Amino acid sequence: MLTYLNKVTIQDLQRKKVWHFLSSSWLSSDRGDGLTKKTLNAAKKNEIRSFRNIFQTRTSTGFRDQHIWVSIVDPPWRSPFTRAQRVSCCMSLLLCTMAINIAFWKIPKNQQSPVIFTIGSLEVTWEEIMVGVESGLLMFPINILIITIFRSIKSRVVQPKEKNHDMQGLKPLAVTMPTILKDTEEMVNLLCKSQRNKVPELEKKLESCDDLCSALGRVQGVIQLMQGLSESDPHWVYCSKFVLYFLHHLSMCLERLDESAFPTTEARQHILNTVHLLQKTSEMVFTSHMAFRLDNILVQRREYK
Repeated sequence: MLTYLNKVTIQDLQRKKVWHFLSSSWLSSDRGDGLTKKTLNAAKKNEIRSFRNIFQTRTSTGFRDQHIWVSIVDPPWRSPFTRAQRVSCCMSLLLCTMAINIAFWKIPKNQQSPVIFTIGSLEVTWEEIMVGVESGLLMFPINILIITIFRSIKSRVVQPKEKNHDMQGLKPLAVTMPTILKDTEEMVNLLCKSQRNKVPELEKKLESCDDLCSALGRVQGVIQLMQGLSESDPHWVYCSKFVLYFLHHLSMCLERLDESAFPTTEARQHILNTVHLLQKTSEMVFTSHMAFRLDNILVQRREYK
C-alpha cells in the first residue's frame, strides 16, 4: 500500500496550541526510503515560514481551489464551493466563450497580416492572435463575475422557529434504574449466546444495584478474556466493539440517573467508577484487536501482490 505523507497538524483545543509535523515523504517499502514507520519532530517556526513550505502549500491549495478547471478533479473537501457548482461554472464559461467567438466568425481577413509561426499546414497570423486576446479580455470579467457569485453563496440557515419546532419532537428518553437493568440484562444475554465468551447465564432478572454489580463482573470477565488474546479473530474485534459501545451507553445513562435511584451515594460512586474503569479497559482491548486485524489485512494484501 502506497501512502504519501505531506504533513500532520495536531491541535490542542484546551490549551489552544497547534503543532505542525512536516514529512513530504513516502510511507512505503517500495518508494522513497523504503520505510513504513517514521518518527516526526514538531516543526520550528523558521521551518514553517520557509519559502519551500509556503510555496508548496500555496501552490497545491491554489490549484485545487482557485483554478476552476483543475479543481473539478480534486476539489478541497472543506470548501463550500462544491464540485457540482464548479462544473456549472465551467460549462457556463465554455458557452460564453463560444458565444463571444461567434462575434468574430467570418470577419474580413487581412491578407497582409504577418505569419507569426507555422506548424505543419497550420499558420497563425498576427490578426488571429489579436482576436484571441480580444476574446480573452471580453471573457475575463464574465469569468470573475460567475465564480464570485458561486463563491459568495452561503449555505441555507434554518430559521429559529423551524429549529425549535423540530426540537420539540426530539425529547430525551427518561432514564430510570429499571431501564438500565433491562439494557444490562439484554447485553449479558447476548454475550452468553456465544460459548467463546465463557459468560455464565443469569440466574434471575436484574432487580437491584447489587444485581447490576454482579452483571458488571461478568462483563469484566469477558474483557479480561479478550485482553489475554492477541489474535485478530473477527469475533473478538466485533465483541470488543460491542462491549465498548454498551459501556459508553451505560456510563451516560448512569450519569443522567438521579441519585435517589441508588441506595446510598457510595453505591452510586462505586458503580460509576466500575463502569468508567471497564470502559477504559475495553477501549484499550478494542484498539489492540483492531490493530492486529489491520496488520493481518496488510500482510495478506502484500502476499497477494
